[in-house]
Amino acid sequence: MKTLKQFSDKDRDYHAYQARQNFIREQLSREHAYDEARRARDEAIKEKEAALQKLERLKALPVPVAAGKR
Repeated sequence: MKTLKQFSDKDRDYHAYQARQNFIREQLSREHAYDEARRARDEAIKEKEAALQKLERLKALPVPVAAGKR
């Protein structure tokens, strides 16, 4: 009976270990996905800000008068 209990304990410990390892892998995967999404968001914000700055510079340029109109 003692041998069966030892096997049972080892099996339970193995499954607990596997569950912890699976949790850690899942957590790392989620953190990686979150980091990627945050980098993509930050890049999009930078691109938007650059486009807005370019638009403001273009708006500040003087409008040329057509040759025939005075």
